Amino acid sequence: MSSLCVLLLLSIILAVNSAHGNNHPIPAISQKERHLGTSTLEYGTCFRVKEDSGNDDDGNAYFYNGAYRAAYTRYASFFLCTSYDESSNDKECNGPYVTDLDTYLQTTTNFASSYCQQCWNTCGRRRLLETRQLEDAEQNNQGDAGGYYGNVDCGSCSNECHPLKNNNNPDEMNHLYCQASNDNGGDMAYYSAPQCNDGQVVIGDFYDDECIFKTNRIMDYQYSMFETIETMSMDCSSGSCDALTQDAINCYDGADGDDYRVCKAAQNAGRTRTFYRKPWYAKLPVGIIFVALLLMGVGGFLAYTYYIRHTQRPKIPMSVLDGEVSPHSQVDSPGKKNLPPIA
Repeated sequence: MSSLCVLLLLSIILAVNSAHGNNHPIPAISQKERHLGTSTLEYGTCFRVKEDSGNDDDGNAYFYNGAYRAAYTRYASFFLCTSYDESSNDKECNGPYVTDLDTYLQTTTNFASSYCQQCWNTCGRRRLLETRQLEDAEQNNQGDAGGYYGNVDCGSCSNECHPLKNNNNPDEMNHLYCQASNDNGGDMAYYSAPQCNDGQVVIGDFYDDECIFKTNRIMDYQYSMFETIETMSMDCSSGSCDALTQDAINCYDGADGDDYRVCKAAQNAGRTRTFYRKPWYAKLPVGIIFVALLLMGVGGFLAYTYYIRHTQRPKIPMSVLDGEVSPHSQVDSPGKKNLPPIA
C-alpha cells in the first residue's frame, strides 16, 4: 500500500513539472543569433614566392623566350574572423593563413556560385515577404529571423553578389587550372592560369605547362567572380572552410623554415595592399582619361585666346579720339611720350 502511494505521489510531481514547463517554453533562437559567433573566411591578398632553385642557369630548363626565367609559386592568404555583435562591423580576426592559389579558388568560387544562386532564388521581394510571414506564424513572434534563410543573409548577399548579377558565367571560370592558352603568339606556346596582380587575382599567361614561369600578359576580363570572392565573407558554419584551413600554413601562430618565407611574403604583400589603394581616377579606363585631358586642353586654349583678344587690346585715350594728338604715336610707339603733331 505504501509503495502504491509513493508511485502516485511521484506521478503527481512529474505531471505538475511537465505542465509548468509547457507554460514557459524555451525561447526560439533566431537564425541571426545562430550565425553570430561563427567564423567567416575573409580574403587577404594574392602573392607569389620565388622558388629556391639554387642556379637559374641550369641548362635550358629555365630558359624561355630568349631569357632565363625565375620560378614562382602562387599563393592566397586569408583570415578567419568572428563577429559577436550584430549591430557592429567589428570583427575579431586571426591570420593570415596561406594556401596555394588554385586550392583557394576552387573552394571559394564553388561557395560563391552556390551562395549567390541561393541568394537570387531565395531573397526576391515576393519570396522574402512570404517566407517572413510563414516564419512569424510558426514562431508566434518569438525570435527574429534577421534576414537569414538557411545560410544566406538576405540583408547583405545582394551587395556581395552584385558583381555576378549581370555576369553569372564569367570568363575567368574557364581558366582556374593551368591549361593551354587561347592567346598564343607566333611559334610560342603559352599556358594560362590564375596569377597575382597588385594583390588581386587575374588570369595571365605562362611559359610552361606547370604555370610557374609567368609572362607579363594578362587577360582583359571583367573578373566578376574574382571580385566577388575578394569582397565577400564566406560562412564557415557549414564546414566549407575546413578544406582550406586543414592544409593551410598558419602564420598567426608562427612558422619556420620554408613556411616562414611564405608567411613573411604574405605579410609584406598584405601590408602593401592595405596601405596602397588606387585612387578613383586610377581605376578609370585610359580612353576616358585621354578624352577628358584633351577636352580640358582645348577648353583652356579657347579661354586663353578669348582672354587675349578681349582684354589685351591697345587702349586709345580720349585725346586721340578728339584729334589733339596723333593716334600713331599712341598705337605704334607704346611706352614713348606722346607729342603733338607737327603743324
